[in-house]
Amino acid sequence: MNISRVKYLVKRVTESPFDFLLKKINVELNKKVLYRAGSALLKAKLNKAEISLQSKQSSSINPVLSNEQLSYLLTRVNAYKDKGYPCLGYGNVDIQSDETFHYDSIHDYKWNSNANSFDIDFVLSNITCDVKVPWEKSRLQWLVEKALLCTNGEWDINDVYSHLKLWSDQNTFLKGVNWISSMEVAIRLVNLAFVYLLVKANEHHDLNSLLEQLIAKHDVYLELYPEISDIPGNHYLATEVGKIVVSYLKQQSYSEKVFNELLIQQFPNDGVQLEYSTVYHRLCVDLAVIGYLFISFDDMEKEVSERINRLVNSLSLISSKKGLLPIFGDSDSGQVLNFGQSSRSCNLYFDWRSKETAHTIYSAVLEQIGMRAIPKLTEEPSQKPFQELYPFLIMTKDSYKAVIRYGKAGLKERAPHDHDDMLSFWLFKGGDDIVLERGCAPYTSDIRLREEYLSSLSHNVIMNNSGTRADFKSGSVFRTVEMGECSLLEQELSSVSLLYKDRDITHQRRFCLTEAGLTIHDSWKAEKGLLFTLYLSPYAESDILNLDNIKKEQSCLIEDYGNKSGTELNKLMLNLKNEGSLDFVIK
Repeated sequence: MNISRVKYLVKRVTESPFDFLLKKINVELNKKVLYRAGSALLKAKLNKAEISLQSKQSSSINPVLSNEQLSYLLTRVNAYKDKGYPCLGYGNVDIQSDETFHYDSIHDYKWNSNANSFDIDFVLSNITCDVKVPWEKSRLQWLVEKALLCTNGEWDINDVYSHLKLWSDQNTFLKGVNWISSMEVAIRLVNLAFVYLLVKANEHHDLNSLLEQLIAKHDVYLELYPEISDIPGNHYLATEVGKIVVSYLKQQSYSEKVFNELLIQQFPNDGVQLEYSTVYHRLCVDLAVIGYLFISFDDMEKEVSERINRLVNSLSLISSKKGLLPIFGDSDSGQVLNFGQSSRSCNLYFDWRSKETAHTIYSAVLEQIGMRAIPKLTEEPSQKPFQELYPFLIMTKDSYKAVIRYGKAGLKERAPHDHDDMLSFWLFKGGDDIVLERGCAPYTSDIRLREEYLSSLSHNVIMNNSGTRADFKSGSVFRTVEMGECSLLEQELSSVSLLYKDRDITHQRRFCLTEAGLTIHDSWKAEKGLLFTLYLSPYAESDILNLDNIKKEQSCLIEDYGNKSGTELNKLMLNLKNEGSLDFVIK
């Protein structure tokens, strides 16, 4: 462990509240002593959880799918055997062979399936591998698709059982890579719960019994080994939603007050989730909605319902006319249930838009919970010329929408999923991407590549001519960026001015959005020469393209996690003097 890592851990401990440190110690005691793998106490707790689940009779669900939806699902599921399961944009991966759920076939790396889960180094920064590959396979989202086909008479229930047993046999409780993260355990629990609700009416004893055993293990895991932090993030939200779902199955209550406080903490001012990644924000809204659908309310349903609706509305503020998000910060698969929808798409919640088949299936499943309706916007909200959704400013004019990053780093400046993108922007025209950000997979197999994606060189900003702006600092998993702050200087009806400042660079940027496009005025000052980068789609028009000293090259936008094909775009680079200004138009 290097000295910077030690300093980071010491700082975290000294800054943490005492009650949090006690909770953290308790979780570690559960892992290592009280409820370690194979202990008598753990066996007793697992037995109690399973009995509690078996004694309750939660209603089954039976979404009736259209021929179009069934054809879509059959095409996907039939392909899993011959072609494999589409995984994180990398391509297809096997989900049927021995040890596959501990294997990253993309980089040919296998984790030890018999190792104690809490002793495994899942990052392995010195080895090219990606733990998200076995994690994604083990979310068991593909099993929900098969269970859906079963309820519609289009799939053999014995196949669901055999594949679930394959996963169970390969994943002994608290052994291997798939029992490391409570977020992954929680998302898998949600999928297991839907499989259970879908197939239980078929009265397949072995399958129902196996599901009850596995759900009990996931229930106990979330109780004893949750991922906690003094500033809880998306992993904590996922863990709590997992607890809500299993409470529903056991016909137990989850505190509506605790859920409301969770939403307030995760989405400050009912805005963007506090880690400030746009794709993570949509994932967290999905989690919040699932929790909302499964929870029982007594007195706070109206208050929570209004809060959930504001979260759904926040997605409409920053998405395009096609319902697609800009990508700021880290971007991964971003799905709780996955029927093939894009991680950028918010159309599950937008009733005025024609939906992808994947979203219509998603809706059909959620609507079966029966507690209350899915929160949706029935008509497109009117777009004001200027709106704030911290840490984003949104400008809209006719067919154009600009989304601008400003403010501070996420998670109270710890920046676990932030990039060095202050004062960068994304521009839509008629729903299409015109100016873009590159995006970054959070567990990319190449640490050097990850830090390239995080750096200013991958964003629409001005930086040192070495291609850097912010330094890197120690984080809980990876190094994170030491971001500067970007403040709002002036706002008018069609223009906004912002200031970015760090120890090396002072950069002021004025955005003016009209029906003719986006005009930008940049002015800067630094000790040395600077570098300007801009990522344009091939369809963008800009007078900056005519500058004699502009360097233009083809780059690859990673739209969805690990997407190697991506979208080709023009990466523009311009060397700047240490002080000056630049005006350009994009349309």
